[in-house]
Amino acid sequence: MGPVLSDALADLADDLDGPGHARTVPDLAATAWSRGRRRRRRVRSTRVALAAAAVVAVVVAVLPGSWDRDALPAAPSGSVTLGHPVRIARPWSVSDLPRRGEPLAAVALSEGMGRNSGWYGVTQDGGLRRLPVRGGFMDGVVPALSADGRVLGYVDSGDGRYRIHDVVTGRTTTFPEVGTTAYPDAQHEPTYPYGVGAQTPGYVSPDGTRVALAGATTGNDGSVAILVLGTDGSVRPLAADSGYSLAGWLDDHTVLAVAGRDSGPDTDLTTTLTPVALGLDGSVRRLPVLRPATPVSGFAYSQWSPSLSPDRRSLAIGLGGDQHDSGPGSGSGSGSGSTVLVFDVASGREVDTSEVASPFLPPTTASHAGAKHLEWRGATWYGTPPGEVVTAVAPRTTGAPALVADPALRLGWLDLADDALAGPAHSSLLGTHTGWAAWHWRELLLGAAALMVLGLTRRGLLSAAARTGGA
Repeated sequence: MGPVLSDALADLADDLDGPGHARTVPDLAATAWSRGRRRRRRVRSTRVALAAAAVVAVVVAVLPGSWDRDALPAAPSGSVTLGHPVRIARPWSVSDLPRRGEPLAAVALSEGMGRNSGWYGVTQDGGLRRLPVRGGFMDGVVPALSADGRVLGYVDSGDGRYRIHDVVTGRTTTFPEVGTTAYPDAQHEPTYPYGVGAQTPGYVSPDGTRVALAGATTGNDGSVAILVLGTDGSVRPLAADSGYSLAGWLDDHTVLAVAGRDSGPDTDLTTTLTPVALGLDGSVRRLPVLRPATPVSGFAYSQWSPSLSPDRRSLAIGLGGDQHDSGPGSGSGSGSGSTVLVFDVASGREVDTSEVASPFLPPTTASHAGAKHLEWRGATWYGTPPGEVVTAVAPRTTGAPALVADPALRLGWLDLADDALAGPAHSSLLGTHTGWAAWHWRELLLGAAALMVLGLTRRGLLSAAARTGGA
């Protein structure tokens, strides 16, 4: 078409070009065609640029962590209904937790992000915000998250001191006398009187003003104590019994612990596990003996075994190893999983039992521990070992996926806030799909955009070459 139009324009110019027009319209055809060609090139280039910019803008707009949220204003107390994400994808860019913002839906440990691996706060829409937490699961202190997602307790990655941070107001309380007993090497000596042990749970009180931790004095005696840290800066040792495992808070002033040890074939649960209420006033009150429906013996017990329900009425005990004789002459379990027994706190009577895939995990089967609240809503947690798709299924009766996480994250821990799981699900266009394309749609979209730009550019160059050759 180009050479034909060019020839037609040249013929028209020849017809006009006579003795009286030779000076007024010199090279009319060449000039007009050259100007038109430049205009067409500008139009094509503008269209290509606009198309590419539109594609990039769409991709950037939906990337978690692609913008700085540090300037978000604090949400007024009680104004946010906490929900949970349907999917958690690996972000292309990582941003730190803002000083003030919205409550967190969960705390997660990612082991698949290279130098950015570590602890993250999970937003209600599935975004990840890097937390200033020291160590991982094996060599650090697991962060404690309140039921409403507002209060976060952790050992700071900078100075190694414990902090309680309100993620909504930005208020932070630092405890110079409390650090961690998890040291990177034997040469490191503590410079604070109390240390919090690695691989131990911490619990925020219902009113969000205190955090209960399994701690120890760092002097020569090394006595173990349950520590309660307050947002007013107070540090209160509650008990010096190494046999206590934290389970949660019975109320704003009482911690529930379980005095327990592994059970041999001749000792059963009723004599080896005892729930104890520890008051902030120093009182110690033994609760009713746990009474399983059938004899339970020959089990392994850990600090992660007990877990208190969100309504603080039920106590779950996870038992690992070769355990749970189900009656006289029944023999022991296979040891391939864990039995979770649920007891009524007030009476000690067993009210439910279930099987999970891994031992020592309080109502969950995540790769390390974590996600301990899911079972209380009839959910099972899948994702062992790291690298598989992590899926929360709730409830067991329907098997409907409640949340999925990108296998590239290699989540080693996921602890959802009680209110988040009970709240609304923040839907996603991809829902709970876990196929390869569902996790790599951004790469596919950018690849398509690059091919489109390359194709349009190549087409423009070929057209320009054809016109030049035809001229």
